[in-house]
Amino acid sequence: MITGIQITKAANDDLLNSFWLLDSEKGEARCIVAKAGFDRRRSGCSKQTG
Repeated sequence: MITGIQITKAANDDLLNSFWLLDSEKGEARCIVAKAGFDRRRSGCSKQTG
């Protein structure tokens, strides 16, 4: 099952308001969108906003 979440609290400010898809069957999380300062290459994030 895939669930979408938005991060509203985080120690890393670049993660705030990022959106993630959680795949419980595969045990994976994939970032959909995050702030421009977030390193999407290391996270698997597919889009960044300014």
